[in-house]
Amino acid sequence: MWHNKNFPLIIIQAFFRESKNLSKRQILPIRPIELKLTKIAFQILYRFLANKKIAKFRKISLFEFINKMADLIHAIAGSLASVITSFMVQPLDVIKTGILTQTKQISIQEAIKFVNTTYGPKGFWRGVRPAVYRASISGGINFTLLEMFNKILKPHQSIKGRFLHDSESAVLARLVVIITLSPLSIIKLRMEAPQFNQYTSVSDAFAKIYKEEGTRGFYKGFSSSLLRDLPYSALAYAFYEQYSAMIFYLTGMGKKYSFNTFTSGVLAGFTACLLTQPFDIMKTRLQFAYVGGHKVNGLYNGLIEIWKEEGLRGFTRGLGVRVIERSCSFGIIWLIYEKLKLGLKKQRHKSIK
Repeated sequence: MWHNKNFPLIIIQAFFRESKNLSKRQILPIRPIELKLTKIAFQILYRFLANKKIAKFRKISLFEFINKMADLIHAIAGSLASVITSFMVQPLDVIKTGILTQTKQISIQEAIKFVNTTYGPKGFWRGVRPAVYRASISGGINFTLLEMFNKILKPHQSIKGRFLHDSESAVLARLVVIITLSPLSIIKLRMEAPQFNQYTSVSDAFAKIYKEEGTRGFYKGFSSSLLRDLPYSALAYAFYEQYSAMIFYLTGMGKKYSFNTFTSGVLAGFTACLLTQPFDIMKTRLQFAYVGGHKVNGLYNGLIEIWKEEGLRGFTRGLGVRVIERSCSFGIIWLIYEKLKLGLKKQRHKSIK
């Protein structure tokens, strides 16, 4: 399957098909009409861009479209990979958010039981709309900028130099994403929290946050987001490249092999997750503080409060599910991205020849 030239198209079709099935069974809280409109919009978009003469619309393959829009390869591959990954790991995100936003410490089993008892199976996809919206935009921006900065910044030959180079590229790309999509991150977190039900839709969330908290409400926990996401992105991407090079050295398998990309992604996500755990807890608490009743007076005071009330154990809250979620999502997203990018570039080179 991975070497099939239609791999990107298979991924898209499978995603829409499974989403439609889950929606019909009322497991996924997305209306069928939303999926249908999204699919139609995607088809219209790539047909329009591939053929500027609207009157001459014709059926074209995804690869023909990409060949005409070569500069968008990284954006499209990154966006699709992010959306699919976000959809797959959303239940883990819901469980993690439930654990971190509770006033008392609960286990993973208790969080799962609470979500299932209160909302049923579809509760594990709470907040999936803002999650997918954010993923579609952030994935395109992040991977495009990552590839761009990799070319702009001068690479180094030493292991340390390459690590710093990859870290710098990841930080610059992620910084743009954080600033741009902080509002959607706030809405996603609040809508997926099991104990919170004040927003009926993404648009309703935007309106209520603006009315009740003002523009500043969209940037709650911004400092902790920077302290968590920038180091995480820098470490995760740099470790990904290092683990990938290590696996190639030991096995001879490069990034075109699924084993390399997935294993490297899982190990990188795991490593970066452990090193940035305290800031993830503070980011979640600060973004949820206004609606959750928590009184958190800034990042520093919040960290001191956790230490005084819960000790070292407080900084490990939700670590188990976060490690699983981050490791799996980072492995999956790089697996899909590398396969999409490789397949689209191969098709482009064939068409040029």
